Amino acid sequence: MIALFALPGLTQAQSSSLVANYSKIMSERLAFSLNRNARLYNSLVNKSTQLERAGKNISAISATLAETKIIIDRGQKHLTEFPSKANDLTASSTAQESFLAIRQLVKEIIGDIRLSYAKIKEIKLLIKKIE
Repeated sequence: MIALFALPGLTQAQSSSLVANYSKIMSERLAFSLNRNARLYNSLVNKSTQLERAGKNISAISATLAETKIIIDRGQKHLTEFPSKANDLTASSTAQESFLAIRQLVKEIIGDIRLSYAKIKEIKLLIKKIE
């Protein structure tokens, strides 16, 4: 993608437009993934509540649920800040510099998404062991 901004014939406005479109598309994709993880998390919270009502020991699940909630909240915070940061970067630097900075922000959010999903899989395994 970086070579795309170095193509001859692209003006600064066209390059900035490409970066803005990239940030919009990535924002939507990341929001979808993070919301999916949040829904999975909520269903696992409901399942753990059912297990607790059934008299099962869910202390291991509760700790992992708390960690997962923190990760999802951090990802949502980064995601809500993403559009304003992307707009600031697009307006304040060249297209190539802003793309690289926006890409770094995207990688941070992707890291939160991957980590939260790994924790969700861990919770699912713990629930299977308890059932």
